[in-house]
Amino acid sequence: MQARIPNAEVSGVSASGFEDLLKPFVLTYKVVVPGYAEQTGQRMFVQPGYFTKGDAPWFTAPTRTYDICFDYATLQEDEVTIRVPDNYSVEADSMPQPRSLQRGEMGQYTVSVDFKPQTGTITYKRTFELSLLRVPATAYDNLKKLFDFLHAQDTHVLMLRKVN
Repeated sequence: MQARIPNAEVSGVSASGFEDLLKPFVLTYKVVVPGYAEQTGQRMFVQPGYFTKGDAPWFTAPTRTYDICFDYATLQEDEVTIRVPDNYSVEADSMPQPRSLQRGEMGQYTVSVDFKPQTGTITYKRTFELSLLRVPATAYDNLKKLFDFLHAQDTHVLMLRKVN
């Protein structure tokens, strides 16, 4: 974590599921990241997709010569809770939900963002399942479009406005 976000202060780390291969591996920790949100005047901009913040798109080449092989199928389930600073609130215009995607042969992608004013927290939940192992070079254009869509959803930004 600190290699990706050097100023991250990580605490309360716990892991489970590594003793039984049939159970999911779960890593839980608390992190404080000074300056995570970008601030301009009365607003802050925060990307709730914490685990993908700063990630570049997976596929950048316009074409592909060889097939793409993924090492294994994967399932990622992220849940992030962000405490909104005192005297700030989420701007309603920035709350449209990122779009989810159900795609049988590929897997699935679901995402939700919820702001609870009474607790001052944003909850971000994301599930990404990739069941493809091999994609022929002839299908690269569709795969690239799919991953570009996922990247756009993962980099969704919320605006927080200072309230008096």
